[in-house]
Amino acid sequence: MNNPTSIGKILVTGGTGFLGAYIVTELVTKGYSVRAMHRQGAIPFFLPADIREKVEWYHCDVRDPLGLEDAMTGVDAVIHAAAKISFSAKEIGRASCRERV
Repeated sequence: MNNPTSIGKILVTGGTGFLGAYIVTELVTKGYSVRAMHRQGAIPFFLPADIREKVEWYHCDVRDPLGLEDAMTGVDAVIHAAAKISFSAKEIGRASCRERV
C-alpha cells in the first residue's frame, strides 16, 4: 500500500480502539481514503479533529455479519484491528487466571 491512489477505500475494523486509531491516523496522514468501524456512539476524542473529519465513520459491531457485509461494500482493502479485550476473570476463565499467577 505504497500509493494511496492505487487503492480506493480501506476499511479499518476497531477504528476507535487503541491500535485501530493509530492505523486510521497513519492511513489518513498518508492520503488514503478510510472507512473506520466503531460500535459505540463516540468517535475517539484523542484523534486530532483534522483526522476525524477525513474518516468515514461506520457504526457496526464486528460480530454482525450483515453489518460487516454493508461496511465492506465499496472498499478495496480491510485492516482488521478489532478485538475483544477483557480483564474480567469470568470472561477469561478462572483456570487461565490461576495459571498466570
